[in-house]
Amino acid sequence: MLLFRHHVIKNLLAAGRISQTTVDILDRYVGKYQLSPGMLLEVTREGDRLMGQMPGDPVKTRLFPESMTKFFAKVVDAQFTFEPDQKRAILHVGGNDIPLRRSDGTSSPQNLSEFVGDYYSDELQVTYHILKEESLFYLKFGNRPRQQMQPAGKDMAIAGFMMQFQRNEKGEVNGFKINAGRVQNLQFVKSK
Repeated sequence: MLLFRHHVIKNLLAAGRISQTTVDILDRYVGKYQLSPGMLLEVTREGDRLMGQMPGDPVKTRLFPESMTKFFAKVVDAQFTFEPDQKRAILHVGGNDIPLRRSDGTSSPQNLSEFVGDYYSDELQVTYHILKEESLFYLKFGNRPRQQMQPAGKDMAIAGFMMQFQRNEKGEVNGFKINAGRVQNLQFVKSK
């Protein structure tokens, strides 16, 4: 897939489709996009490159063009489609399409405390633990290092893969499903 994308970029350059005009177009995509209340993805331009930075991540990620409106990251399996006239972008990750509204940067933080707990997968026979330390949330399982979680929309989070939380009829979180590449709808049930 990356080899294909490399050829697309090479062809765009050779065809003269990436130019100073493209730099002007990239400026239309620069801004902050709301992943969830209080969580903003920042998109910046550095020269002729578009960069993305997730909340809490000190490192910017380069976004490579597939077309004039579609970009992808190499370090994670994520693609972006920018729609500047609608003041939004679509994040394509883990088989999900997540609309991101362009934001002025003012919003209240999402409360992830209701997601804290232990979740068991009967299929994998493993328990995942969601922990809160200070103001950050982490996913931990087995002997693996904990992974910081980032909200990605209502009842959704990213921790290296997309997690879609589920609620019972009372509105309480009672589990989540994982979607990551070929793994789709892997069910975890909240055990405490």
